[in-house]
Amino acid sequence: MANFTGADVITVANDLNEAISEVETVANDLNEAVSEIDTVATSISSVQTVGTNISNVNTVAGISSNVTTVAGISADTTTVAGISANVSTVAGDTLDINAVAAALANINIVASNINTGLIQAILDYGSVTDLVTDTNDYGALV
Repeated sequence: MANFTGADVITVANDLNEAISEVETVANDLNEAVSEIDTVATSISSVQTVGTNISNVNTVAGISSNVTTVAGISADTTTVAGISANVSTVAGDTLDINAVAAALANINIVASNINTGLIQAILDYGSVTDLVTDTNDYGALV
């Protein structure tokens, strides 16, 4: 027969009290109008689905800040979804957009030359309407 001390008896008594408390908690839950245990039991297939897809759940948990960011811009996302045809049109026009971008330096030179010519014409003639444009010089002011 084992020798038990008073401390051992108290430890066992405390363990029994804790176990009884847990049983009472479960019993109280089952007596509630909507038991959490019943709720989980009815949703067990969903719980099993989450368990089966735990790697995906962990992946989303790992990128939760990105998920939160997307949630924060959901209105913008919805707006883009509503104009997806326009977005697709712009995407289809990328060759033209890239061509304009590539020619931007030349466009700016032409604009600068036109501005310089108009300013000179105003200084020389008092207004642009008093000018005659020579189409052979492609915009040169005479």
